[in-house]
Amino acid sequence: MQATISRTPGELLLRVDRAFREGELEELLACYESNATMVVKPGILATGAVAIRAAFTGILAAPDRPDVRHEKFNVIEAGEIALFSSRWTLYAGEKALLTRYATSVLRRHADHGWRILIDNAHGPSLLLG
Repeated sequence: MQATISRTPGELLLRVDRAFREGELEELLACYESNATMVVKPGILATGAVAIRAAFTGILAAPDRPDVRHEKFNVIEAGEIALFSSRWTLYAGEKALLTRYATSVLRRHADHGWRILIDNAHGPSLLLG
């Protein structure tokens, strides 16, 4: 089976949302570079495929896992690198639980697909701690 390639940064983040919503761990991990760093929560980083897998395994295993939706986003591309900024909300059904602003760094690869290099779903809230 051929791996899915995200041809644009926006397509990549929609893919992440869908994989998270459907609990598809392998699809979610395929959106990240093998040496990526993810902010699990302020002060806690997961770096590399093993650590990111462990973080998402715990998140996806939660019985009351909410739905994540990127509601607005902006992408600034500079060659093979892109800065992705977004406003996202966690929902339980149609009830909004939490809204955050995220920043992520994406990189385009030789296959022309985009993957996440740095994932900061907490955005500027890291500055508040």
